[in-house]
Amino acid sequence: FYSVEQVKSIWGLDSVSVEELLKYGRVNNPQLKKIKINEVTLEEFKHPYLRPYIAKAIIAYRQQHGDFSSKKDLENIKLLDTQTLEKLLPYLSF
Repeated sequence: FYSVEQVKSIWGLDSVSVEELLKYGRVNNPQLKKIKINEVTLEEFKHPYLRPYIAKAIIAYRQQHGDFSSKKDLENIKLLDTQTLEKLLPYLSF
């Protein structure tokens, strides 16, 4: 996790459990494994926030238009909604 807020989106945890976890847990200096968006292959491009068909669209867009330089480039991918992009960005490197 890169944010305590992510705990709230864990499927299957009710609000009472989440509040208990947040009382005692914290996220300090998370060491995220970054995905190199301009180098990753389709086979390697797996993430809990990313459906396989969206990963395929991202790779196809990169092949057609060249490397990504920023979030703005990813916003051009129609299948990648804003909410998913925002959740995914901390895990990407350009």
